[in-house]
Amino acid sequence: MREAWHGVSDDAHVNRFPDMHDIGDAAVRSGFRDPVLDVDRLRVSYEKPESFFADLTALGGRNSLQNRSRSLTGKARFGAMKAALADQRTLTLDLELIYGHCWASGAPPPDGEVRINAGQIGRRKR
Repeated sequence: MREAWHGVSDDAHVNRFPDMHDIGDAAVRSGFRDPVLDVDRLRVSYEKPESFFADLTALGGRNSLQNRSRSLTGKARFGAMKAALADQRTLTLDLELIYGHCWASGAPPPDGEVRINAGQIGRRKR
């Protein structure tokens, strides 16, 4: 799809998605620990671009890129992109489904800051 759009428009149309390792690294940077992730790969084939677009619409797939064009895509440009897709014998969509879990330990405090849970401060007995 990215190649089909590239032949028609210089605007960004197709999202890029993070790798499984990037997601694990982001979890650790966010204060989680011991992330365990796994991946299943799925390939879906379409004979017609219309079926592909119907699935994207049902999934809520939208162009959310910051550098996307803010105007509507005209019929001519969309038609040219569809024609480029139709030239392919089979349109395939490769999905990487990422599953994972990790433990929450709270976000680490910023450098130089110390946090003390007030509930852990004992009371002085008289």
